[in-house]
Amino acid sequence: MAHSLNLIVALGITHGVFSLSLTPQSATAQTPRALIEKAIALRKSEKVLPRYTYLMLSRAQNRTAKGKLFLNITTLYEYTWIGDLPYGRVIEEQGKPLKSKALDLEQARYDQAVAGHGGLDVDVRAKIRHAYLVDTSLSLEPFLTPAYALRELRQETLVGNLTHVIDCAPILSADSNQPAATRHAIAWITDSGVILRTTYEIIADEPDRLHGSHGQEDFQLIDGNQLPQHNLFHLNAPNDNTGDFENTYSRFRRFNVSSRVLPVAESSGASVK
Repeated sequence: MAHSLNLIVALGITHGVFSLSLTPQSATAQTPRALIEKAIALRKSEKVLPRYTYLMLSRAQNRTAKGKLFLNITTLYEYTWIGDLPYGRVIEEQGKPLKSKALDLEQARYDQAVAGHGGLDVDVRAKIRHAYLVDTSLSLEPFLTPAYALRELRQETLVGNLTHVIDCAPILSADSNQPAATRHAIAWITDSGVILRTTYEIIADEPDRLHGSHGQEDFQLIDGNQLPQHNLFHLNAPNDNTGDFENTYSRFRRFNVSSRVLPVAESSGASVK
């Protein structure tokens, strides 16, 4: 019988925010390869990015190889920042606000993070729980290799923006020196290289997921910045268990920190940091 693991998924796009300069929304003659290259360049941009606070509603279900449900968790996180690191604070579990010991423990974690100027993200929480961690983000670089053929299927409007729907299809090759394609993906990309949606399916087993695993990521634009909106992932794990994961994002607000220097009160022994 397959060993049951806690399959907690860390989505690579969860905290991604890209500062964008959008072109007018009209069709331009750009090749699929050029659009993928633009999207990669945006992801690698070193420009200082704006920060947002937001809510993330996370759902996770795990089943054994025989289909028995052994994990069913719904968690509402409130994301903010401590220094340069994101902090995900649990405010609800199973649709109910934290209480008693759970609330005290979450407060203690937050106090410790503030004192240590550290963050606490989904992947860190997974390690605390000794959970099996899977990164479901979609890397674009492999689609520029000879293992894939790129073609534009159509043009489609998403969240008010014209996108090019690019099919990234695997190519069968007899060349053993060529890395084999393991995914079939479709990407919705604007003229500026902004990705607003991706879907993909695993067509050949990878080390941490088997064929048939599949996912979708949806993004939105707020003040010209790409922010996550919704994502889904179905995992066929190497131990024959399965997992279904969903994250929904809401209440984005620009995160700003202000401070002011107060005079030192000698009699109280206060200090200014």
